[in-house]
Amino acid sequence: MIGKNQVLEHKPTGSRWRVLDMDKSNQTVWLFNLGDDKALPKGIPADLVQDANEFIEVERPRSVATLKLSEAAKQRRDTSYARIEPLVATADIYDPTKRSAMVQARAAELKCSPQTIYKHLRSWWRNGQNPQALTPQFHRSGNVAGATAGRGRPSKYGTPTYQITPTDLALIQDIIKSMYLTRALVTLDDTYQALLEKHYSYVDAEDQLILNLPGERPSLAQFRRHSREHLPAELVTRSRKGDTEFELNHRAVLGSLRHATFTVGDVYEIDSTVVDFHLVHHDNRAKIIGKPCLYMIRDRKSNLVIGFYVGLEEASWLGALQAILSIAENKEALCKRYGVSYYPEDWPAHGVMPKEFLGDRGPEMLGNESTKIADGLDLIITNLPKGRGDWKPHVECGFKQTQRTLRGVIPGYVPPEDFGKRQRRDYSQDAQHTLAEFRKIILEIIIAHNKSPMPNYPLAPQYVLQGMQPTAINIWNTEIQDRAGLLSTYTEEEVRLALLPKTEVTVTREGIQLGDCFYGAQEAMDYGWFVAAGHSRFTVQASYDLRLVDTIYIHDKGNHDLYFKAHLLDKCSHFRGLSHREVEALGFLKRQLNHQGEQLTRQLKADFHQSIAATVSYGTSEMEKATKGKSRSARKKDTKAAREDARRHERQESVRPPPAPLEPSATIIPMPTGRSDALSVEASPLNSAKSRQQKYMELLNGK
Repeated sequence: MIGKNQVLEHKPTGSRWRVLDMDKSNQTVWLFNLGDDKALPKGIPADLVQDANEFIEVERPRSVATLKLSEAAKQRRDTSYARIEPLVATADIYDPTKRSAMVQARAAELKCSPQTIYKHLRSWWRNGQNPQALTPQFHRSGNVAGATAGRGRPSKYGTPTYQITPTDLALIQDIIKSMYLTRALVTLDDTYQALLEKHYSYVDAEDQLILNLPGERPSLAQFRRHSREHLPAELVTRSRKGDTEFELNHRAVLGSLRHATFTVGDVYEIDSTVVDFHLVHHDNRAKIIGKPCLYMIRDRKSNLVIGFYVGLEEASWLGALQAILSIAENKEALCKRYGVSYYPEDWPAHGVMPKEFLGDRGPEMLGNESTKIADGLDLIITNLPKGRGDWKPHVECGFKQTQRTLRGVIPGYVPPEDFGKRQRRDYSQDAQHTLAEFRKIILEIIIAHNKSPMPNYPLAPQYVLQGMQPTAINIWNTEIQDRAGLLSTYTEEEVRLALLPKTEVTVTREGIQLGDCFYGAQEAMDYGWFVAAGHSRFTVQASYDLRLVDTIYIHDKGNHDLYFKAHLLDKCSHFRGLSHREVEALGFLKRQLNHQGEQLTRQLKADFHQSIAATVSYGTSEMEKATKGKSRSARKKDTKAAREDARRHERQESVRPPPAPLEPSATIIPMPTGRSDALSVEASPLNSAKSRQQKYMELLNGK
């Protein structure tokens, strides 16, 4: 079947022809060659056109019509159509014997050249035989090569217009690639200045660099235009800001991670941030303890907040562990602890673990500890490339939404834009909430978020027709029924034991030893472990929380899935409330002190040996004199009598009062008397006192 404006391809030559009309009287089809600028209608027998070996139908070229035409384009189109309207209204225009006369007459009538009429007719036939076929193609006007040839808008300042040449274009592209694309701090104006100084300047007789005058060099507008047209925006951004920055903030975003996720429970996004709020101490609100760390886990498909953690632990596996534990934590007890109303329907994903955890390359998910999630809970851990936060956008935006909710409501908020700036208000002085109060606030925000409609969520048509509000809870519950099916669920204890680190502990008579800590448990007493360890120590497997040494979990030797709790003994009560890292640090400091004390002990021993060396030497020499000529056995012959004599002497020495201190001598002025000097000295109080002391000592000695 042959149709008007149908495009056919001539198989022997590959040329394309448009069907203009058909003369049924003589079975002639009028065709127009689309590839010939000087073509005119040509009559071909209909049976030849319908022969599949000669012509086949191909796709029609796009119309030249645009969505919106300017007034000038509309006027040009209407004028062209008015010129040829009488000619195209009759089929005689196809007949070569009549066409020339018709064109000549119309040209004379309009007082235009026949070539103008032929130009309009060819546009009419080539582009579809409708008024839109005569639309002027203004978008193809101008010089597409880049160089100018005596054209350009005159300057309003009277300076001549510089004509860009291919050499100028090469210089512009060279300076941009060598300077603008390789140095991020260089602006386009700096690059233009370098271009002028390097290529459009000269040195005068005084060795001074002189730039060419305007009109003798490219203008800044010409430079900007050619740099914009000849350098793709992606090349400029990647060269100046790097591939990571481009992929994160400037790449084309044509897809959706949420759309690529099959259903709820497939992917959980986990991340942490330091909240821009200062908190105070729970015992003394005058003391500021700084900013807490917030961990959040969100389901990618429904944007449901599955787990969270707010604490003072830095971004580490310990914080991520608490966030993952919160998935299976008793929500009723959690809400009761912080005074929040509890409704089971607010927590539809309680205990549900995903098929995949998606995290960044932070310390919490990149370390060896994170492999416990994959091994113990049978799921996949995926670490994103560096700087690709856009691959976990839901949890990243969740942090912004949370802080935006708190901003202006909770005192102590520190605007990020004020960070590091001078003479700004110290918002930390407004802090007034404790960590427990802040946890309650975050818990209330999570509950409200999960129940809030998301107006921009791409809800499926069937859910829209059902009148379902696009809340995170509704989407989760609906997807669970329609697509997800059964997901893996775990209890809090199962998650805890799967994620806590495990080690071998030693059972001794003093207790179950882990590092410098000793633990006890009634179950271990019932098993007789401590008595058995008195004969030979042995080891058992235990799980422990790195944050607190108060309790560890001892696994049954026969079945590691069974366990019991062991508590810190009273003799190690000085470690209560500390973390295992703190106990290790204290142990190291103690060993360091012992190492320093060893030197002191050695020095004191050396001083002692030196101080008694003379006494030992004197005793040795006196003993040799006293035992000279006697046998070794003869020395013990009178041991009992010698011991009694030594005891009597010791008693006398121990009970004897210390000698009275001598009174200081005074200057005696002799008085004139009739007695002699000798008598005066003998009768002095000092001499009489010495005499009495001597007599007393002799009495004590038995003399």
